[in-house]
Amino acid sequence: WLECLLGPCLRKDVGAVGAKLLYPDGTIQHAGVGFHRAGPDHIGHLLPAKTLDYYDFVSLAQDYTAVTGACPSYKALPLFIK
Repeated sequence: WLECLLGPCLRKDVGAVGAKLLYPDGTIQHAGVGFHRAGPDHIGHLLPAKTLDYYDFVSLAQDYTAVTGACPSYKALPLFIK
């Protein structure tokens, strides 16, 4: 699973990668962070880990605006850009 989290950080257009997190009962805590008028929200919250809703979108790698601090992977950036 670690390779799945770190691999996308090798892409030039990726700055951070988050994981799909599950509760002990197998439901999703979140599979990304989305924003709407009410503010940020956890994508897939309380759906089954393997859901057929929208073609199991919570199991696909997708672009989101933010990740949570629970299990992130960040690209190492130089401190000083010349």
